[in-house]
Amino acid sequence: MKNFLLAATTALTSSLALSAAAQSVATQSIDEALDGQLDFRRTAYAVCIDLPTCEVAGVTVTAERQVGDGDVWVPATLYWDPVDGFGVQGGNQNDEIDVDERLVVEFASPVQTRGIWLSDVFISEAGRYQTVNANAEDAEVADFEMFRGNAPVLQARMSGQIDLPRDPFNGLFPEAFVEDGDLLNRLLIGTDDISIYMPDPDGTGVVTLPLGDIDREKQAIFAGVETVDIPIAELLGGATNITVFKAGSENAARILAARDNLASLEKLRIDATNARRVGSIPNGEIGWYSGNGIAVDRIVFTSEPLTSNDYSIAGIVIQ
Repeated sequence: MKNFLLAATTALTSSLALSAAAQSVATQSIDEALDGQLDFRRTAYAVCIDLPTCEVAGVTVTAERQVGDGDVWVPATLYWDPVDGFGVQGGNQNDEIDVDERLVVEFASPVQTRGIWLSDVFISEAGRYQTVNANAEDAEVADFEMFRGNAPVLQARMSGQIDLPRDPFNGLFPEAFVEDGDLLNRLLIGTDDISIYMPDPDGTGVVTLPLGDIDREKQAIFAGVETVDIPIAELLGGATNITVFKAGSENAARILAARDNLASLEKLRIDATNARRVGSIPNGEIGWYSGNGIAVDRIVFTSEPLTSNDYSIAGIVIQ
């Protein structure tokens, strides 16, 4: 199921990309690319943490969560820190955009958008959590759609390029982050099932929801046939009493407590910049560029239910 979905969605993204300006994955560093740009890791955005929507200098950022049959989005709560930028609180990972969440960036008027930068987009998450063997297709993916007015002008997908490190990048800053301080529970999309890792009285429990078996030799019959995604909310409806790890809200609480101490947050941002420059632990940053830019006034970021998808939005390159 997972490999089939990956193949189908990759083909979809490729066809959409043909209608847009030339696109490429950035090779420069994230800090170089976002210098003087819309860098969401800057402390001006600290005011946004713990709010459902936030406006800073003509840019509005909104967190939403998917409910019901998958067509309904309700207000959620923004996460922010000076290392990764924006995410959505709740879900499985308290600091990132999970499969039932989205983050919307709106501009007061159309801007020429040339690039997108994300963080925490990795390869080999599924192998780490022992759901399927890690391989070249075991990559987190991030989807975004650009609009001008109410008209969509571009859809694109960014895939992880770097293996998930054994030690997390944020572990370099113990004064700000604790281990697993953002992990509420973990949703893993396997070949034939969905697993939800969550605490129980004896440690960590697992709820598994079957997706149904698909004979791989018969998958070819679906070639060229329109497929339909099953809303993740509907799949998760079979699981009840999903609990969260208490430590999973600790990092958000720490950043919230420091929100008014801009000097300490700025120091953390600079320390992270230096660690990226000289350190050896990756943070899963990846950039996307589109030729001469695209005039848009809204960008919607979502996460496809593959592997253990979640990511943060670090910034946007505009002209």
